[in-house]
Amino acid sequence: EIAARALATAIGDKGKVYVSNVKPGISTTDQREEGFKKEMAKHTGITVLETQFNDDDANKAASQLQAVFARNPDLVGVFGANLFSALGAANGVKQAGQTGTVKVVAFDAPTSIVDNINTGLVDVAIAQHPAEIGYYGVVSAYAHLTGHSIPVTIGTGFTIMDKSNIADPNISKYLYSE
Repeated sequence: EIAARALATAIGDKGKVYVSNVKPGISTTDQREEGFKKEMAKHTGITVLETQFNDDDANKAASQLQAVFARNPDLVGVFGANLFSALGAANGVKQAGQTGTVKVVAFDAPTSIVDNINTGLVDVAIAQHPAEIGYYGVVSAYAHLTGHSIPVTIGTGFTIMDKSNIADPNISKYLYSE
């Protein structure tokens, strides 16, 4: 839902958007896509085109984006649901000569995203908090081993990065190596 709100804002709440995802059946990316579509349904000026799956291949994601753009030259936004989907979609936008015109929201924040944000190739990146993921993994394992209950879902936090805050150490600390 956060990605959808960010993209809706970036495109002025109107136009066609596309989802680049890894493959169906992965709970985390499925939930990201579902949340994106659920939130976008509230934005009546936005049409969500098909989702295409790239098998975690950034080159395939770039090719798919170019094909979607060829069929929909009025495409204004893309949501990349994971690292390779986002990087591939951003490269597809660049290869189509649409940097800055087609807005890209990326889920995941490798260090390379800084250049992509600073050059306008990616408009927004949603960074997970990897230390919290590790922490809650250990806490959950301990709880299980000691007979305590474990929540079905555990939110680990996220940070929204864009050109206005990417240099802030309190934000950039959530970047991670690829």
